[in-house]
Amino acid sequence: APHEKKVVSLLAGITRCSRCHAPMCSSGWGVRRVYRCNMSVGGCGRTTRNRALVDEWVIRELLGHFSDVVLVDERSAARAALRRAERAYTDVRWPMVDATTAHEEGRLDGRDFYPIYDRLRRQRESSARRLAEARTRVEIPSKSAAARQLWEGWTVQERRVWIRQRVVAVIIHPPGQGRHEIRPGDVVIEYTDPSTTTSEETAWAPSPAGESTGTVPKP
Repeated sequence: APHEKKVVSLLAGITRCSRCHAPMCSSGWGVRRVYRCNMSVGGCGRTTRNRALVDEWVIRELLGHFSDVVLVDERSAARAALRRAERAYTDVRWPMVDATTAHEEGRLDGRDFYPIYDRLRRQRESSARRLAEARTRVEIPSKSAAARQLWEGWTVQERRVWIRQRVVAVIIHPPGQGRHEIRPGDVVIEYTDPSTTTSEETAWAPSPAGESTGTVPKP
């Protein structure tokens, strides 16, 4: 139906073809909607899977992955990372104070002081960024728990944001001849390493109370 309202897909751009690694797009209408290897961005066009079946499988796997046991482990790891980031941020402050004092008292020449100070300043800025990211990561397990409870009430765009925060890519393998169902190994989820999640990626997520904490970015 050429005038049918376009429906936002859950995983377009997140899914990737296992053959050529190109992003996959959504195409088709109604029950014939599929994820297809996107030839317009250089893909091979050789992998196509039923969109509804892929979505159902990925949702089940994602929400199951963030089980209570996993979330407890994630929360513990995030808090340990936060403590390390706090120590690193504090540790770099004292050399800066010592160098500044030595320079002001004439014990450290400017030719030595400024390179040292600039290096320490860059270290502190880097530590400050890691500290901000660590503080954000501490909140993610609670938001993941909320996702399991609130998933059905979210829009597709909100679900896409939540998935993008946690998933690098969903790798889609082509089906066997004459087969449509999803079997083990057909779809592989590559999760985001919590240690590399940036504050920009985690700028929005549902709060534990179930309300958005900001404007949902465009998927």
